[in-house]
Amino acid sequence: MENALKLIEPGTEIATLETLETKQPNELLPYFQTNGLDALIDRIRQEAMAFKGDISTDKGRKGIASYAHQVAKAKTAIEKLGKASIADLKASVQAVDKERIRGVAAIQEIQDAVRKPLTDWEEKEKARVQAHNDALADIGRKIQQVLLSPIADMEAFIAEISSDTRDWQEFTERAKEAKANAITATNNAIEARKKHEAEQAELARLRQAEAERKQREHEEKIAAEAAEKARKEAEAEAAAEKSRIEAEQRKQELERQRIGREKQEAIDRAARAEREKEKAAKKAEADRIAAEAKAEREKQEAIQEERDRAAEQQRQEAEAAVKREADRVHQAKIHNDILAALIAVKITEIDARVIITAIAKGEIPHVRIAY
Repeated sequence: MENALKLIEPGTEIATLETLETKQPNELLPYFQTNGLDALIDRIRQEAMAFKGDISTDKGRKGIASYAHQVAKAKTAIEKLGKASIADLKASVQAVDKERIRGVAAIQEIQDAVRKPLTDWEEKEKARVQAHNDALADIGRKIQQVLLSPIADMEAFIAEISSDTRDWQEFTERAKEAKANAITATNNAIEARKKHEAEQAELARLRQAEAERKQREHEEKIAAEAAEKARKEAEAEAAAEKSRIEAEQRKQELERQRIGREKQEAIDRAARAEREKEKAAKKAEADRIAAEAKAEREKQEAIQEERDRAAEQQRQEAEAAVKREADRVHQAKIHNDILAALIAVKITEIDARVIITAIAKGEIPHVRIAY
C-alpha cells in the first residue's frame, strides 16, 4: 500500500510520499497549490475502490481495518507535508492551508468509504448485543412484577418463559440460567401463595364452624327456655284449675249435705257442675294449647331474630374482609411502585424492601407512605 501511494510531480517525475518527505519546503509548494493534489487523491481513490474486503470473517475485517489505516497514514503524510511547504512561504499560507484541508477532507471521505462496511457491521453488532442484554434485563423486570401478581398471572409468566423461541446466540447459556431462575422463583412463589391461601381457607372454615356451633347452642338455649316457660305456665294454669275444681267439688259436697232433702235438686246441680267442669277442662286444655302455640311462635321469632342478627354480622364481616383485601392490594401496588423507583436509583431490591417496610411501620421519623 505504501508503494502504491505515489504523488505525480509536474513533468514526468513520479515520487512516493516517502520521497517527498526528503524535499525542502519550497520544493513541495507546487503540490499544495490549487488542485495540486488531485493526481494523488485520484490514485488513492482508485486503489481504494479496487480493494475488496471480506466482512464475513475475522481476518477479512482485520484486513479492512488495516487498509483503512494505510489510507489514514497517507492522510497524515499529506497533512505533515502541506504544513512543511508553508514554513518559509508566508505569502502562500492561505492557499496551501485551503488545499491541505481539502485534501485531508477528501482522503477522510475515502477512509470513511473504505471503513464503512466494518463500521456498519460494528454498529449492527453493537445493536444485536444490546438487544440481547435488554431481553435479559426484561426477564429480571418481569419477575419482580409477577411475584406480586395473582397465581394465574404467575403461571402465564412461566408458560411464556418456557415457550420462548428467541435465538439467543452466544447469550444462550445466560438466557437459560435467567429463565431457569425466573421459573424457579415463580414456582416457589406459587407454592407459597397456595399454602397461604389454603391456610386462610382452613382458618375461615374453622371460624365458620365455630360460629355455627355457637349459633346452634344459642338457638337450642332459646328453644329450651321457651319450652320451659310454656311448661311452667301450663302447669300453673292446670294447678289453678284443679284447685278451683276441687274447691267447687267441696262446695258441692257441702251443698249436698246441707240440702240432703232436696236430692233431685242436688243431683241437677251436680250434673250442671259436672258439665261446667267438663267445659272448664276443655277451656283449660284449649288455654294450654294456645299457650304452647304462643310459646312456639315466640321461640320461632326469637330464632329468626338471632338468624337475622347472625346474617347481618356475617355480611358486615364479609364487607370488612373485602375492604381489607382491597386495602392490601392497594398497599401492595404502592409498595411495588416505591420498590421500582428505589431500584431505578440503584438501590438493591433487598435494601429497597427493608426501607419500604421500615417506612410502613413508622420506624423512620418524618417519612410516611401516602396510600
